[in-house]
Amino acid sequence: MHPAFTPSCNAVAKPPSARVGDWILMPSGTEFHVLDPRPEEVRIDDIAHCLAHTCRFHGSTRHHYSVAQHSVYVAWLLRRESAQTRLQALLHDASESYLPDLAPQVKHAIPGFGRLEAALWSAVAQRFELPETKPPIVKAADLACLWAELDQLLPQHRHPGLAGTLSALQAAFPALVGEARRLRIRERSPRQARERFLAHWKRTHAAYKRERLAASG
Repeated sequence: MHPAFTPSCNAVAKPPSARVGDWILMPSGTEFHVLDPRPEEVRIDDIAHCLAHTCRFHGSTRHHYSVAQHSVYVAWLLRRESAQTRLQALLHDASESYLPDLAPQVKHAIPGFGRLEAALWSAVAQRFELPETKPPIVKAADLACLWAELDQLLPQHRHPGLAGTLSALQAAFPALVGEARRLRIRERSPRQARERFLAHWKRTHAAYKRERLAASG
């Protein structure tokens, strides 16, 4: 059986009255309550599988380009940062395992969507013992990827809403933007994206545990 579809010990039905809203079924078999997320229901295999099958830019790219692949690029751009920051970068879009990856223009039009995303990120951060507040450089690396993504994946188009943001980012993080401009995005199948995401997770999570151990000793 594919590891993503191994039944989970977390997949235990709970009384409807004990939770807010209904649940969605995750690849592991976990019944995940999106409106009432709990850290113990978060599984890295679910995150990797779902992000690998979720397309960036609502599927308008020249080939399949997943949120999982994007997340690996963001973490790679921060490879010289602490393991904690790299892990936050790899998981920065983890909420999209449980929600659709909506364009910002749509997200802003849906009342409460931001609060729901924040609650999901809080559950993910607690599950993996990460600070909920991400350092600004994580968002910077996320945005920096746009240089390569817009150029290599989307048709030529105007993006006036991003002009000021990207200009400010280049001024604040010139080295980061320089590396992002040199990214060469490869075509990856969902399975390849999932495997690469999990491999990156294993290395980074192990480094994060060593980092915390050293800090506590």
